[in-house]
Order: sequence, then structure tokens, then C-alpha cells
Amino acid sequence: MFVRSSKHRDLQALYEQAIEQRDEAVKAADEHVCQIVSLAREIDALRETTRVVPVPQPGQDERLRESRAENDRLRAENQRLQRDVARLQQRLDDALGLNTAAMEEGARWQERRTDVSRPRAVKEGS
Repeated sequence: MFVRSSKHRDLQALYEQAIEQRDEAVKAADEHVCQIVSLAREIDALRETTRVVPVPQPGQDERLRESRAENDRLRAENQRLQRDVARLQQRLDDALGLNTAAMEEGARWQERRTDVSRPRAVKEGS
């Protein structure tokens, strides 16, 4: 495919303009990085010299006590629910006969089966 020389000059000019814009953007980015590093150093210096003392808000202690009490209540309820779930699961297992000696024997037999291929561990990087 042939390109006219005027088209070639136009494309060359656009290419050179894009290169200039890229170089300017890189230069500006480098300047921004230097500014950010400088500001970060200033912030670190100010943090070392300044000690921030939190100002207590009105009613903050009461809200904190209420939050802790609610947290304790929710934890206790969660523990109760977990006990209920465990108890109900045990009742379900009893009803379905899942905790009988025959079931335990079956589980041991499944572990010893030789007619079932088991996946082997694969070394990493293989």
C-alpha cells in the first residue's frame, strides 16, 4: 500500500507531537512524584512533632457501654443458637440412624476400599 508524501508528512507530524506529549507527561509525572515524596516527608515530620489527643464526645462513654452490652447479648445469643443447632443435629442423626455402630463400621469400610482409585498428591511445579 502506497502513502502519499503529504499524508506521510502529516502522520509523521502527528507521531512527533504524540512523542512530545508523552515526554511532557512523563516529566510532569516525575515532578508530581517528587512533590508527593516531599509532602509525605513533611507529614511524617509533623506526625513526629505533633501528638494528637482525642477529644471525648458528649455521651461517648454511655454509647460505648451500650455497645458493649449489646455485643455481650448478641454473643450469648449466638452461643445459645449454636448449642440449639448442635442439639437438633444430634436429634436428626439419631432419628435417621446416622450415629449407629453399623454406620461407623461402614465409614471404616469406605476408608479401606481397594476398588476405588484415590487421587494422588501432585508435586507443585510438575
